[in-house]
Amino acid sequence: MVFISNTINSAVEVQLMEEVGHGTFSRVFKGKMQEKYVAVKVLNTVVDCIRMEVSYMRMFHHPNIISFYGTIQTDILVILTEYMDSSLDNLLYNQQQCPVSLQFELTCPIKVHISLEIAKGIKYLQSLNLIHGDVKPENILVSADLKVKLSDFGLTKKPTEFSENIHGTPNYLPPETFLYNEYNITCDIYAFSMVIWQIFTQRLLYIKYESMDDLSLEVVHGERPILNKMVPEVYHKLLTDMWSNQIEQRPNIEKVIKILSLGYLEEIENDSVKNAWCCLCPKQVLDYKLSYHYLNTKGNFKNIFRGTDFVSVNDFNFACNCFGNIWDVSLQRKINEFIKNTHLFINWTNYTITAELNKTKIVIKEDIFSDSFIVDGGDKTYHIKSLWEL
Repeated sequence: MVFISNTINSAVEVQLMEEVGHGTFSRVFKGKMQEKYVAVKVLNTVVDCIRMEVSYMRMFHHPNIISFYGTIQTDILVILTEYMDSSLDNLLYNQQQCPVSLQFELTCPIKVHISLEIAKGIKYLQSLNLIHGDVKPENILVSADLKVKLSDFGLTKKPTEFSENIHGTPNYLPPETFLYNEYNITCDIYAFSMVIWQIFTQRLLYIKYESMDDLSLEVVHGERPILNKMVPEVYHKLLTDMWSNQIEQRPNIEKVIKILSLGYLEEIENDSVKNAWCCLCPKQVLDYKLSYHYLNTKGNFKNIFRGTDFVSVNDFNFACNCFGNIWDVSLQRKINEFIKNTHLFINWTNYTITAELNKTKIVIKEDIFSDSFIVDGGDKTYHIKSLWEL
């Protein structure tokens, strides 16, 4: 089936491929447009929430929000967006339904990375004074290279625009919504806490409740998921605060991002996770030897990376990305984002094999990258002599 779009670009052909999902108002297909894969949502009816969703998506521009390409209006409405390889729901619970490139063990650092990416998307929405309204694994999309993006903005509104009816998925609704139909900016924080719990445990949420009435009664009286050893201890208080009955106790999204980013470092400093460092690389990077070993540093982070072996530039970047705001290098970012944060932890002095890091310079070996670089430092300033690119 082929659509011709006049709203995106004159005579752009969109070729429909296989169906990848469906909902109450639509079917979603994988499609191809100008040699690029797209998601094609074909609406069987157009309601106000769909029109609002399109209007919001037109204004969104953020790496953790699904990209909007346009609409096609014939006798039906078709919405074109960026194509992603999987939902977070499938990645957590049905990996066999994911592409082979996403069928790997979800290690703890990968789970931190996914959580941070979701948090950044929520932060962007909050900067626009918007509540997503339905943050859950089904509405979070993941690419083969672990880009993570929020989608499905049918319930997205400003806090003052919600009606008196309950909207959203019951498992992710806070107590005040059940009690008073109240929606506030912390509702997404509450829902996100449930998603973080699911990411780390890979267990389904509230499966023992068969009705919304039973669930709402227990949630209002403080029922929450169990925080076991599958959730790193450093995040227990964060989740407890995020899903608190008391709205004022819930942290803002900036604090959530900070705690998620620094969690591993705090556990190391507190000497509470000996031997917790595990392999960061997914299975698509074959024959990897990348592993982090916990050292008894007693507050000194010197040589934390002793014994690591990075076999490719992708391994190096993937590992750095798992540390979020500290080692903020993703597969497509330039190295200067990595450099500008190094002064925060000047005692991290050794990148064995791949790089050497000290107070004044970083040297990455030429045999690892196509173009090595040296950064001269002084008083927290850095000059990049050359940049490498993937």
